Amino acid sequence: MMPKDDALYIQDALEAISKIEQFLSGKTREEFVDDELIVSAAAYQAAIVGEAMNKVSDLYQSKHPAIPWRKVISNRNYIIHDYGAINPAMLWETCKVSMPALAVLLVNALSEAD
Repeated sequence: MMPKDDALYIQDALEAISKIEQFLSGKTREEFVDDELIVSAAAYQAAIVGEAMNKVSDLYQSKHPAIPWRKVISNRNYIIHDYGAINPAMLWETCKVSMPALAVLLVNALSEAD
């Protein structure tokens, strides 16, 4: 059984991914890259995803090796510590490709715990 805190952190990550999907809905890559407000909002939510993943217990992480824990956490660290170097085009790819794929892995992990 999953510790309750792990489930809450995963839910936090899923909520942040959902917000990212809302921010990008109906936007083209070019519209996203040119919209500083949306880029900032998406970067903030991506950082929340990484922070939530960082708080998931090591035991739970080790039981779900398909989830790219370190990569997501490193992404968070990059956004927070190198914020001036964020490439909006790369962030678009992360948000459009990596985040939805991560959401599927997280939902599957949660359903396994039930």
